[in-house]
Amino acid sequence: RIAFIGECLTVEKKNAFCDAMRRHGLPLYEKYLINDSFRFAEAGERGMQKLIDQCHRTELPSAVVTAYDQIAFGAMYCAQRNGFRIPEDISFIGMDDISVTNYLGVPLSSIGVQIDEVCERVVDLVFRRIENRHYREWEEIVIPARLQLRASVSRKD
Repeated sequence: RIAFIGECLTVEKKNAFCDAMRRHGLPLYEKYLINDSFRFAEAGERGMQKLIDQCHRTELPSAVVTAYDQIAFGAMYCAQRNGFRIPEDISFIGMDDISVTNYLGVPLSSIGVQIDEVCERVVDLVFRRIENRHYREWEEIVIPARLQLRASVSRKD
């Protein structure tokens, strides 16, 4: 049982999450898909509270994926405020792997983008365009993300 908490500007991440769940044959429940109108930690806190309010304790997700790390901060805060233990009761994974994730009471697991490689590819494409104003080549660039597992995720054997 995996939930997603995002906000108004992260609909594409929610859609990617849903596609990945389907591709791996994992169940997807509408009540576990939260997109809050607020942003940052407040979106996470409000989204987690909505999950807690609408689910019986035994129906809560075992893991929550958030659209970015700051949303995870609010969601984790809300879960702990409501008496849940991280990761024993609920695991959390954020996205972006920002530097402060290691300094939380429970260090956050996070999916990090290799920003150096992204920037290098973008600069390369810009220079190709500058050197040849007729350059219009379509290119799919795949840059793998990196999952940093920390204490916010438990193994469910």
